[in-house]
Amino acid sequence: MKLYKDGQLVGEFSTTELKELAGVDIEKAAEAVEESLAEATTEFKVGDTVKVVGSSAYQSQGKYIGGKGNVTKIWGDGDVSVKQEDGYKAVYPPSSLELIKEEPEEVLSYENVKVGEYFVITDNTNYHGFEIADVIKVTEHYSPVAFKADKIDGSANWNVRYTDVRRATDAEIAEATNPKEVKFDIGDAISVNGRFAFILCELDSEQEYKIQWYSDGEQTYADKSYIRHATEEEKSHLQTLIGREKDEYKVGDLVELLDGFGGGYRGRAGYIFEVDSVDGSSMPIHLKDNGNKTATNSNTWSRVADLKLITPVEWRHDFVEEVK
Repeated sequence: MKLYKDGQLVGEFSTTELKELAGVDIEKAAEAVEESLAEATTEFKVGDTVKVVGSSAYQSQGKYIGGKGNVTKIWGDGDVSVKQEDGYKAVYPPSSLELIKEEPEEVLSYENVKVGEYFVITDNTNYHGFEIADVIKVTEHYSPVAFKADKIDGSANWNVRYTDVRRATDAEIAEATNPKEVKFDIGDAISVNGRFAFILCELDSEQEYKIQWYSDGEQTYADKSYIRHATEEEKSHLQTLIGREKDEYKVGDLVELLDGFGGGYRGRAGYIFEVDSVDGSSMPIHLKDNGNKTATNSNTWSRVADLKLITPVEWRHDFVEEVK
């Protein structure tokens, strides 16, 4: 390489000799200049979070379109190296990338929270009564650090700190506020104004059901607007649905044997027996085997925990009408 000064040839040097004279790595210096020029002409810089919107610089397929990642290098020609979230690395032209601008997280306060807006519970630092992930609606400003809010169904109203919520998304608001279609199927346990029954069939109107009361086995009709599903707690014991005390059995009940503990029916779990005596002791229920024999010895006494009520005696004279 020839070196000139003021138009006069000073000398001719090799690249290595020039490096030694200048005390720098000329190739690295040139690369740094190229990168600085590229960075000056592109909107991206190392560390940026970007979204892939087009094919890479050296591959025609666009299978990674939509992926997100971080810029690791800007090349001299302006191309951009990206390491995506799944670890895939590729070089893209700037036109194939979209800069993701991260908005600073909003700090909620009485200044930017309005009555009527919806939020999602994320924490419980002041012992409010909402559950995490509940969608709530602001009803009034309570203090500089908290507001009053209702649960969407109106079942709760509590003071909530601004630090315990985030803004609800449009999808979360729509799901929480739009009434959900409630469907009842044949056999569902339901409450009709506090009295329990089960669905026999749906009538042609789709708003009325034929039902049978648990308490006496009588059948009637109920409008959809007056019924709800029985809760799991309400359904856990059939006795509660028919108006008895929990674990209350009567002579004539048909029961399923869950466990043959201490009884003469060992190994016959799942069989149906009839209650023929109620004693009230530690093993208060005496069972009769209708299908094979009548047992009268002490081994047929059972605990209430070993039994499940299948057909109350009140129903024994009735039969569920066949659904046609």
